[in-house]
Amino acid sequence: MLLLFYFIPFSLFFSYLFLGMNASPEVLANTPLPRYNVKDGITVWTAEDCDELEKRCKANPSDKAAKDFKDFLFSTINILGAKSKRAQGIGAVLTSVSKLHEKFSSSEPVPQKLYILFYQNQGMGILKTGVKKLFISHPKTNTLVEVEPLAVLDFFVDDTYQRKGFGKQLFVKVLEEEGLMAHPERLAIDRPSEKFLQFLAKHYHLTQYTPQVNHFVVVLEFF
Repeated sequence: MLLLFYFIPFSLFFSYLFLGMNASPEVLANTPLPRYNVKDGITVWTAEDCDELEKRCKANPSDKAAKDFKDFLFSTINILGAKSKRAQGIGAVLTSVSKLHEKFSSSEPVPQKLYILFYQNQGMGILKTGVKKLFISHPKTNTLVEVEPLAVLDFFVDDTYQRKGFGKQLFVKVLEEEGLMAHPERLAIDRPSEKFLQFLAKHYHLTQYTPQVNHFVVVLEFF
């Protein structure tokens, strides 16, 4: 079931997994992504899903397959989150197993969702969403308005697989899941990179937005 890292001994593989929950972002960003016999495609994970997997492993300690998958999944999430931080040049990790458990407020109606793209037995990309209460400047009236859009909180595809359509697959999956295929403009985006803005312009012709103090981008068509 469990395949090893290229050129990494079995014992060292598991030391990476155990280290992964507490290692620094710099260490994780340079850690090879683990491999596992998982189907190609995109799966969606929440904090509750991770907790259920953890409970299953604790309730059935002899279930090696469940434990191996949990170790693979949690390590993949933490490593891709650290790689995303490094690629974006930001000060803090946006995605990790622990970050999925954080809430913006006690009344947050929708949990954060993490979309993970698996390809050739590895996690290759992530896109995290959550509902965010924002005060933004209306482009027409220049007044602050309160909105609660679904927001893209993190978006990353491993360097090896960029510009191969994987980012588009992740984004489309989010639109499908949230019923926004016809309305990508309804998404807010937290601190989008220049690559992300180019992506929106190329695939969805979304180019106009008003810079916000909170660094979220809400395109003109949102209004």
